[in-house]
Amino acid sequence: MNKKIKKKNNLKDKNKKRRKKSKKAKAFRLMMRRFFLLLSCLTVLSFLGFGIYFLVCKIFTVKDISVKGETIYSDFQIIDATKIKKNDSIFLINCVGSETNVFSELPYVEKVKIKKQFPYNIDIFVEAAKPMYSLNIDGEYFVISEHGKILEKRTEKFPELVDISGLNISVVQNIRVKYENSEMEKLISEIIKSFKNQGLNAIKQIDFSDEENIVVKYDDRLDILLGDKEDIDYKVLTAKQIIVNKIGAYEKGVLDLKTLKQENRSYFYER
Repeated sequence: MNKKIKKKNNLKDKNKKRRKKSKKAKAFRLMMRRFFLLLSCLTVLSFLGFGIYFLVCKIFTVKDISVKGETIYSDFQIIDATKIKKNDSIFLINCVGSETNVFSELPYVEKVKIKKQFPYNIDIFVEAAKPMYSLNIDGEYFVISEHGKILEKRTEKFPELVDISGLNISVVQNIRVKYENSEMEKLISEIIKSFKNQGLNAIKQIDFSDEENIVVKYDDRLDILLGDKEDIDYKVLTAKQIIVNKIGAYEKGVLDLKTLKQENRSYFYER
């Protein structure tokens, strides 16, 4: 009896082992099927990705590059500065990076915008930088545009430009200047434009040594005391009326407009 029971138990153990092996085999086959399925999917995606890459890089390529706007630079110089070339993939072109290249490499370009015209063309829109004034920084004279870009530098003054003095400034990456007082860049342009709008084009220098007592040297014969930055247009308009109607063409002196708004009067001191 004991032998029969033992035999049955052995048979049961063998069946259990077979079932375990069978389950393991099934699990292994299932795992392999999933692996090959995943491998097949990855292969298909790889071919699909390669096809897209081929489409992007080899079919939609740059055929024409056009420059719009007027500057001192030739179309070739501007296109060369973008680093964009014909047959480049139009999808892979970094417009912002190319704009930065043009702005930094070509000083007399004030603004640049690059647009993709799918499927094959690139348009480059440029705006010329206009010299407005000069700055002396560490013994060098820098030409500055209306929007604060450094256009060129020399070791001597630019007599044709308004000279700005009395400011704490530094060069930023040879492209722009940094003002200790961030409002100065806007104020400089405001004063120069105000004088030119009134036809007073003979301004030679603006001295900001004391920001509450701004001094404009006009025509190498008049010191115009503007005071602070308030009411610039009104002060300049008054200066024009006095220069045209009351001061002789060769007369030299100081025109004091510091208290024009408060006292409603100006003062002229002949030298």
